[in-house]
Amino acid sequence: MLLYGVLLLSGFYRISSVNALTKNQECFDTCFEAISYVPFAKDDPDNNYYSTCQYPPKVLSMYAAATKYCTSKEIDAGITLLSQYCDEYGDGIQLLPLKDFQQNLTSAYIQRLPVLDLDKAMATETPYSTPIMLSQSFFDIMYKTVTVGDYEPWTDTTYGFAMYGFWGSILLIGIVGNIVNALSSRSMRQRSKDSESLSSTKARSYDIFSRIRDPINKHLVLPLAFGSHHQRLLYGCTVPTRIVGLVVIAYWSLSLILCAVNYRTFLGNVYYPDMYEQILRYLANRTGVMAFSNLPWLWMFAGRNNIFIWATGWSFSTFNVFHRIVARVAIIEAIVHASCYTAMYMKDDIYTTHYTKAWFTMGVVALVLMCFILLTSTILLRRKAYELFLILHILMAVAVIVSLFYHLSHYDGEYNPYLWPLVAIWGFDRTLRLIRLVYCNIRVKFSQRIFKTTEAMATYNPDSDVITLEVTPGSSMLKPKPGQHFFLYQPFSLKGWENHPFTLGAWRYPGDMEPVTNKSGNVFFDKGIEDSISTTARQLPTEASSTATDSKDNLVTDLHLTFWIRPFDGWTRQLRNKCKSSVEGRSCAKLLIEGPYGESAPLQDFEAVLLIAGGTGVSAINPYLQNHLRQLRSNQSVRTRAMHVVLSARKEAFIDDLCQKELRSALCSEDVHLEFFSTTEGTQSDGTVDVPSIIPTSPVSVDSVDKQYESSSGREVSPMTIHHRRPDIASMILQFARMNDAPGTYERTAVLVCGPAGMADDARSAVLKALKQGLRVDYFEETYGW
Repeated sequence: MLLYGVLLLSGFYRISSVNALTKNQECFDTCFEAISYVPFAKDDPDNNYYSTCQYPPKVLSMYAAATKYCTSKEIDAGITLLSQYCDEYGDGIQLLPLKDFQQNLTSAYIQRLPVLDLDKAMATETPYSTPIMLSQSFFDIMYKTVTVGDYEPWTDTTYGFAMYGFWGSILLIGIVGNIVNALSSRSMRQRSKDSESLSSTKARSYDIFSRIRDPINKHLVLPLAFGSHHQRLLYGCTVPTRIVGLVVIAYWSLSLILCAVNYRTFLGNVYYPDMYEQILRYLANRTGVMAFSNLPWLWMFAGRNNIFIWATGWSFSTFNVFHRIVARVAIIEAIVHASCYTAMYMKDDIYTTHYTKAWFTMGVVALVLMCFILLTSTILLRRKAYELFLILHILMAVAVIVSLFYHLSHYDGEYNPYLWPLVAIWGFDRTLRLIRLVYCNIRVKFSQRIFKTTEAMATYNPDSDVITLEVTPGSSMLKPKPGQHFFLYQPFSLKGWENHPFTLGAWRYPGDMEPVTNKSGNVFFDKGIEDSISTTARQLPTEASSTATDSKDNLVTDLHLTFWIRPFDGWTRQLRNKCKSSVEGRSCAKLLIEGPYGESAPLQDFEAVLLIAGGTGVSAINPYLQNHLRQLRSNQSVRTRAMHVVLSARKEAFIDDLCQKELRSALCSEDVHLEFFSTTEGTQSDGTVDVPSIIPTSPVSVDSVDKQYESSSGREVSPMTIHHRRPDIASMILQFARMNDAPGTYERTAVLVCGPAGMADDARSAVLKALKQGLRVDYFEETYGW
């Protein structure tokens, strides 16, 4: 909010400082400007203010014209303005006072003065050494030239400030929407508490916020601008949601309109006689100012510490879309700005003269860098070589700021209010990153002589092709929540500045059990499993129970964070290779974490929750699942009565690992229904998993090849099925929504998806279909957009 205030103040400063002329000052300034076009004997080509302020014939000519064409109020205002000009631009010289010429400013004297029109003044070769008078036509054309000359820069700045108003309005709408969502969640919780005592009238009043929110979600928030591609690329491009698409269209349209309208060109302009030059100059100035006005928003939307992410509840991906469209518009405006000035300078044959000046050269450098930033920001490069893209992006962005400061240096700081906010925004974001790094990774207690830093252990499973990263943060003050992600650094590598976001998949608090393995190789993860089983009146096999009991002495003493990483190229591939080169398949990783970022979805407010994950997307759904189980174990009041989990993975080995560890307590709960899908046909896991008999049997499709887990003790248990096919996400969502949407009740269903692009797009389409059928479904999508 503070930064937004800085942007507003800088915009107000620009508007108030650009147009220095008031209505009363325009008349006298016209006389001053007109006399400047008349050659006088004492004119100094390097500083015309010396003769204008101190040469009596020239000063008297100016006072005489003002006496004839201006009122006394306008003369007083104009003299005050010209005195400031003489002092500022004339190196401290003083304007000769009006009282020194008062005796000559009679009507009779003024009528005897030679009258000059514009053509005669421009054609005069011999400088005047006596006073002259401006003709009516000369004054009129100069008055129009002066007023238009003042109006154009004021309009440019005002239209540039309109972009502040546009984005401020969009953010305000987002903040209001976030408040409505919060109030809606609150009303849902209240309905849950008072459901038995509420009358139908009171219940409807509680639902007012849902009545506002639901149509907006149905018609604006969830639908796409066109087609069915959102997370998937469409011909190498991303398709935004309908509401984001409308913002994009409105922004492009407003930018185009404001760059194209309200230019006061006219024949006879004294400053720029040629109409073609007027159009080029005004368009160049307008697009230049508009481009500068967009830069603060460009920088703000790119930061991960953007306070508006929290204030609006929008994702980083949404602001990343805004960042890209603002960048493209700003670059196009900069190109038009440079092209117009190039055409003018080529026409006047002064391009080579200006090119040797530092401010001109640095403007060219800034434009080239901006274009290169755009070319290197394609989605293909971001996905194939993100590290290269990021370092180029940062270095060139810094170079652009420096170049623009040099480019505007000849304006004596007049346009710097557009640039200093960029420095402030960038510095604010980097400072908060540093604070988060210190907060997450360093723990110092001088009284106990404790100095602790973050530790990490990476384990690679070649069967599942997944790295499990266990991180013990140095800080003991972190409070993990579902929906959070952290940025991971390798500070001691050659590219220590690189950082990558990973969703927090699980965590263990001090006092939880360390993972231990029994004689059969089965892994038990936390002590909460025993509470879960006792709640459902079930018992683990004897061997497993004794192992879990014996392991109670091995408690977690620090907070542990778990991340699941699918290795691809770059840093993740290097981490995988380190693990593979180790005999035990694991490696100590020197890491730093930065966070937490992200907000939790309000899944606890829904009666029915469907969690869908693909591969390591389980990182997004597992925290919500475990949070639900913790509430059940602690006998807390839980609104969610039906929770269904669908996990799809390429290989069964990854599912095996999850069932043995993080999902084990969920497998032992009757309150959660899990379905597993392996999308790589023919993969089988040789190990068996000890699974209690309370696990519900998943439906088996006739075209699936199923695998059943069995107890290691040989005891018959209910089968747990892994389907060897892709899940039908659309059918699952529609079936789940219909099953939990009872007419006449106030129950709602939430769908949370994190997985491949195709899975997310299918889920969104299915939720939209459910909404069109009158079902009450809320959709949450966990993604991190580049």
